Amino acid sequence: MAGTSDRIEGLDGLRAIAAILVFLEHRVPGSALHLGGYGVRLFFVLSGYLIVGGLAREMASAPPGRAGALRVLRGFAVRRMLRILPLSFAVLGGAACLAASGSIGPAAAAELPWHALFLTNVYAGRVIGDWPPLLGHFWSLAVEEQFYLLAAPAIVLVAPGRAAMVCAALILAAALQFLRLAMQGAGPILLITDSLVNFGMIALGGLMATTRPRWEAGARRIGPSTLLIVYLATPLLLAVLRAGLVAEQLSVLLAAALIAAVVAGRTAPGRAAFRHPPWRISGASATDSTSCTTSSRPRASPASRAASSISTPTRLRPGSGSCSP
Repeated sequence: MAGTSDRIEGLDGLRAIAAILVFLEHRVPGSALHLGGYGVRLFFVLSGYLIVGGLAREMASAPPGRAGALRVLRGFAVRRMLRILPLSFAVLGGAACLAASGSIGPAAAAELPWHALFLTNVYAGRVIGDWPPLLGHFWSLAVEEQFYLLAAPAIVLVAPGRAAMVCAALILAAALQFLRLAMQGAGPILLITDSLVNFGMIALGGLMATTRPRWEAGARRIGPSTLLIVYLATPLLLAVLRAGLVAEQLSVLLAAALIAAVVAGRTAPGRAAFRHPPWRISGASATDSTSCTTSSRPRASPASRAASSISTPTRLRPGSGSCSP
């Protein structure tokens, strides 16, 4: 994979922006801007870029054959379980205690098994047709776990070395599924939470990661700060135009372009504003799971370094953490 740095300053910033958009959606219920949807789409594409890219990188360095593939898949599964299950089941355990004591109603108690099976989106979209009252926000976590339960074996075992093809097929299937549901008059909850529809967004990030050399040079021409402004202005624009959910879903392409610009430029949107620690969106930079090489920038000569130290103030350099998916 292309790339000259194992850390990309700005992916953590995009993750923080996605979280803020979701938070604002919950703080301003009933808003016509639907900010949470834009945050979730950005998060899905970013997740696909990092995790599918990490799987592809591990497969490229693993021993050939089924044994190497199984080792990669086993390591991936263990990392996902350790990352997701402890906190998720701690929350569900607390909710179960509340249900046993009668502190929450039967409707809230009925949703708990669906959360435990990571089927919150199925329960919301196809069973009750509404957001679960207690832990409805688990739906995006459920979608992500479903994707990696299905896509990781496909990438590692069924089509090793063909991750881009798997991702492209999922994107096409997701687009067709969304059109089918829309033509059938499906409700907005189902259109938002359908597993296959959302698989396409994660797969879009995976396709970006596995084809990075093909688009990186062109993406350097795009200003991430400008794209960030456009992306944040899109909810207001579409709300004014009353464009509807179909147009909102297409904003995932804008999210992908924003991530591509950040990756290609290896900088945070509005880099000058975030250069000093008090003004950074996030303290640590996200690891670029598709690249594990050190910087190839040529070193300056001692004379030029001395001259630059006189003419320009010293600037903090971002840390170079370990490369881990």
